[in-house]
Amino acid sequence: MLGLLRSMSYLAIVKWKAGERRALASLWPSRKNNLTPLFEMPPSGDFDHEKQRPLTPLEHIRLFGKRLHDAWGRSLAFIDAMAVDDDTHKAGLLVHPLTELLERAQTARALACPATSLKHSPEYQDAVRRFAAHYSHLPIAIRVNPLDDMENESFAKEFANFLDYLGCTPDRVVLVLDFASLGALKPHEVESFVETVTERIYDAIELGPWLKVVTAFTSLPTLLKMKPNTVETFPRTDWAAYRLLLERESALRSMVAYGDYAIDSAPFGKPSGPVAPSAQLRFSSEEHYVVVKGVQTKKPIGYAAIRPVAKTLVERDEFIGPAFCEGDAFVDRLVHDAKTGTGNASTWRWAGTDHHFARVLADLATLAGREPTVPVTPEEAQMELF
Repeated sequence: MLGLLRSMSYLAIVKWKAGERRALASLWPSRKNNLTPLFEMPPSGDFDHEKQRPLTPLEHIRLFGKRLHDAWGRSLAFIDAMAVDDDTHKAGLLVHPLTELLERAQTARALACPATSLKHSPEYQDAVRRFAAHYSHLPIAIRVNPLDDMENESFAKEFANFLDYLGCTPDRVVLVLDFASLGALKPHEVESFVETVTERIYDAIELGPWLKVVTAFTSLPTLLKMKPNTVETFPRTDWAAYRLLLERESALRSMVAYGDYAIDSAPFGKPSGPVAPSAQLRFSSEEHYVVVKGVQTKKPIGYAAIRPVAKTLVERDEFIGPAFCEGDAFVDRLVHDAKTGTGNASTWRWAGTDHHFARVLADLATLAGREPTVPVTPEEAQMELF
């Protein structure tokens, strides 16, 4: 298991929502080996599209294992349960919520490992410590803010003590240098930013022989304030920064993986019931994030509001066709097949996330000098048997 993570090229930090889970399930098998998700578990209370009602805190925790297995099978995923580390989510449990999530995954034959940071609670760290002691063959992820945590002169000592407390050696740790949102990072600022990133990476490497180091960031703004029937583009400077990093520091290619927040880095809001969302699609090109926003899905138009949004996206140069991934095929059908169901906000989130995963993995393959993966049809798979 630890050996497989050494070849990981992409850590996707995503919310534990139906759209993101479906995007993992719809990934082509040839792409799945290169991606590892790090799920951020939201607090309970949001409307659940699968149950068609909000879940209780206990249901929210207990459904985790089966849903993870349905989406990701036996492949490894990390889980950050900081948002459910409270009395509300501890009620009715005999163990910490993180432990319950990890055990639910194991019971469902899924594979979840904990993600933590220096800022998680002592009770949370105890749960990570118990996991590390009981499953010595499995990794943990530790998230560090390089622009905050690593500025402290005593960081190296504090972090070494932290690892000692967890009982976890560096060679079991995926160290996530989590720069979070870079929404304000402009293209002309990428070069100077990469100098900072490079310095932090080498500082981190000195602390131990890590299982993997990940640089994680996103340049998609956390909050998007757009008027209906508008399109906005945002420079994908997160990818530009990683690409420049490896161009300058080729020795880091095998050590440093790429990480981002897919198409949603907004903090968790207050739980809400079913609402009429605005029709919206988020789309990643090599150079930009493209966001197309339509009108609210109120009567009489309802969810059909997504069709003109899809048409706008399909007609843009960034859209390269339905064969790229399942999400793109769905968007294309919205435009060219009136019988295609419109789906809902969760479906649109799936389509954008599925495309983003495919986009990142194709970019990483190109950066490594490999041919991007293509889908294998059932007929082609059958021919390989002969």
